[in-house]
Parts: sequence; C-alpha cells; structure tokens
Amino acid sequence: MRSDPALSRHGFSPIKGRHSKLWFLLIAKGLLIGAQTRKFTGFEQTREGLMAWYEGAPDAAWLGTALEEVKGWLAEAPQIEQVADQNWNALWESQIEPLRIADRLWVRGSFHPHAPEPGMLEITVDPKMSFGMGHHPTTALMCRFLLEHPPLGQKVCDMGTGTGLLAILAEKLGAASVLAIDNDDWSVENARENVELNHGRHIRVEAGDADFLAASGEKGFHCFLANIHKQILSRDAAVYTNSMDDGALLAVSGFFDSDLAELSAAFAVHGLRLRSQAVEAGWCCAVFEKQAGV
Repeated sequence: MRSDPALSRHGFSPIKGRHSKLWFLLIAKGLLIGAQTRKFTGFEQTREGLMAWYEGAPDAAWLGTALEEVKGWLAEAPQIEQVADQNWNALWESQIEPLRIADRLWVRGSFHPHAPEPGMLEITVDPKMSFGMGHHPTTALMCRFLLEHPPLGQKVCDMGTGTGLLAILAEKLGAASVLAIDNDDWSVENARENVELNHGRHIRVEAGDADFLAASGEKGFHCFLANIHKQILSRDAAVYTNSMDDGALLAVSGFFDSDLAELSAAFAVHGLRLRSQAVEAGWCCAVFEKQAGV
C-alpha cells in the first residue's frame, strides 16, 4: 500500500452498496492504521480531518482494535454514520474537478473536458482507490518539481506510484524510462490502467517496495521520486541512494515542513545533500542531491 500523507484518498470510488463512514479528526501529523487499511474501501481528506469509508455495518471488535491503534492522533472521538445507497460513481465524478498545475499541466479524469488552452501538458487519471490525482499539496508539489526539472533522457524511479501520475508526467517530460513501484495491488492495477490511458511507452509498473528495488539490482537512476510517509523515507534512504547515480536528484514529499530538519539529518548519513524545498499548506517537498563517492 502506498503510505499516503495522512492516508488521504482524493477522488476514491467507493463500492456501490451500503456504506458507513468513520470521520477521523486529526490534530497533527496524520494517521497510519497499517494492516487495518485493508478493511477500508477508500479515504478522503476534508478540511475537518479524514473520512474513511468501508462497506457494510461496523464490526465492533475490529473497529475497537483499529481505533485503539490511532487514538493518539484523534482530537475527538470518531463519528460513525450510515450512508444511504446512491449512484456512487456519478457522485464521485461530480465532486472531482480537473486540476491545473503551474499553468503548464492539466490533470483530468476521463470524464472531464480536455485542457482549455493549447500547449498544456495533459494527463488523464482515473484514481479509483489509489492516491495521487494531484489535488493533495504533496502530489502537486512533486508535479511542480518535475515541471521545473524535466528528466530529459533520464532513468527515473517513482517509488509509491499510486495512480502513476508522476511516472506518466516524467515520461511526458522526456524521461528515457520510468520504473514505477507500489506495494498495493489496487494501485499497481490502477497505475497500469492510467499508463495505458496516456499511451505510456517507457513506463514499467511493478508490485513491491524498497526491498523489491534492492533485490532487482536496478541502478543508474538520475531522478528518484518518493511521495511517501517520512518514516518510510528515512528507513529506505539507503536503498534509494544505492540505486542512484552520483549527482542524481531525489525529490521527496509526504511530510510536514516541521519534519524537514529531521529527515535531512537522516538523509545526510547516506550522502544526500538538501538542495531546495517548497512548502504548500504546511506540506513539504524537498530535493536532495546524491554526493559523489557515496
């Protein structure tokens, strides 16, 4: 599963049928339920916190265990509400709008109109259960990084690809090849569908995580993308570094601006030097460069 910032899901498509929703109110650094997320059909970030959807009536025993794992992040007790049957796909499509990024990129669903201006890059993404249509600040920040540093002729890795948006954008900006990795089966399937929607020719989507990358022996990345929870970024930094060329850029997001100093210190151990940072709504995207000889 992609370790999303606060496990937010933008534009998820719930399964048609009787649903319940758990409204988790967040106070600081997000919510990570671990294996329990397999019970949910989707997540949505709102101004008030996180809405988690699951099918059927609540299982009291499982729900108690799941809430015990996350209670330290809750400002208030969660609210549980039964939601009446409706046309979920129609509702979802009506609530998701196409996205313009830096006046150069138009990200839309297959049900949206084409870019309003000629010359804009256009990517079609149907996110389903995956994270990353671009509405969350972390995804938008990563897109801006690629627009500002086009990986022309480069070998790119997108770790935790989600919908495949960043991998698709990298190819459209001239990447020679892209390896997109995610450890969630839904995301792998969705990313492959979106690559096909965008006529991707040089993108390979694989199921796995940093362990998969290490075992694969893939080397020579000159652009490495990882929009993942900060604990995973810190844990897997050595794998990222070992797969990168000297001078390669590592762009990371999925963490708060207040966490950058801690993350930079962890990365420095592996020869990664902070080059730049950007912040939006408290979320951070940082760019590191691999030092020679590391």
